[in-house]
Parts: sequence; structure tokens; C-alpha cells
Amino acid sequence: REKAQEKVFHQLGRWKTLKDKKPGVVIGVGGCVATQEGDHIRERAPYVDVIFGPQTLHRLPEMIKQSQTDDAPVMDISFPEIEKFDRL
Repeated sequence: REKAQEKVFHQLGRWKTLKDKKPGVVIGVGGCVATQEGDHIRERAPYVDVIFGPQTLHRLPEMIKQSQTDDAPVMDISFPEIEKFDRL
């Protein structure tokens, strides 16, 4: 996981240049690293618009819209119980 985290933060540094040039670009980070490092991502990369975990991918369109409407970052790294896991 450490290597994955390093890659994410390295890429975020590169995307900052894009965000500076085109402020309307929406930057999102999702998946396991986002779940583990959500608060740290917000601290190190405040220009990230959306941070979401693997269990909240279905909310991505809503979160993008909310970040644009509120002009503020949106983070949902919750792990809601999903019906497909009930039978395990």
C-alpha cells in the first residue's frame, strides 16, 4: 500500500499544475488509498474536489455536482453496508 500511496501523492502534485491552469477541472481520488488517506489528501492537496472510497463510487456524479455547487471539496470514504455482502 505504501507504494500506491506514494504514486497517488506524486500524481496529485502533477495534477495541481493542471488545476492551476484550468480551475474548472474536477480532480477526484477514489479507492482504497482514498479511504486510508482521505484526511491526509485534503491536507496535502486541498485542490482535490472529490475523495471517495470503493463503496461510494455509485455516488460519484452526485459528489461532483455537490463540489461544483458548493465550491468546496466533498469526501465520502464511508463503508456502508451493501446488500450483496449480506449473504457472506
